[in-house]
Amino acid sequence: MTQRINPETGYPMSTDKQIKVKKEALSVAKAFHEENPHEAGIKLLKELGLPDPRDERTILSDKIGQYIIGILGAEAELHYKMGLWNEAENEYLQIFYLSIYYTDALRILYSKEHRYRDAVYILEFTMQTIQEFSQLFYKKDYDTLSLALEKAKNIANKKARIDTSRLSSEQKVVLTQTAGKNFKKIKNWMNEISEKKN
Repeated sequence: MTQRINPETGYPMSTDKQIKVKKEALSVAKAFHEENPHEAGIKLLKELGLPDPRDERTILSDKIGQYIIGILGAEAELHYKMGLWNEAENEYLQIFYLSIYYTDALRILYSKEHRYRDAVYILEFTMQTIQEFSQLFYKKDYDTLSLALEKAKNIANKKARIDTSRLSSEQKVVLTQTAGKNFKKIKNWMNEISEKKN
């Protein structure tokens, strides 16, 4: 089967059916975030004087999903499927370090573009996040990324001559600043959660 190419960007794109599924997923994500059932449920529990039944990790994940990741993940996936890789990259860069799923999606995008050092960089960035915010991840996530990083470094070394990595120092600074703001929010939420539990 011939690979479809987006005529405007030159990047590969998925089938119409796959794009339709991602459009529907984006629509569902937008509807969910406009009327988040978690927030309504928690508000009702609070009004009834009942405790939040979720564990700390779930509360934190829900807050990140609602206030940081939002619909960016669904938009990035749709743009990737449509062959709009630059848009997908910009969206993934805002959230990848909070989920190994989005880290892997961005790693795949970079690998397809022969941006092997960029792939190594984002894996290392997420591994640092796991070390600093272990509450956000499962225990096996660090091991999973360690294996991916080892493979990515080997590929980057073998294919150094064709590497087209282009994340600049300035982009890395902006990424670090954006992540820093999000980490500050997460730390505040962690403090709020621990205060409520005590």
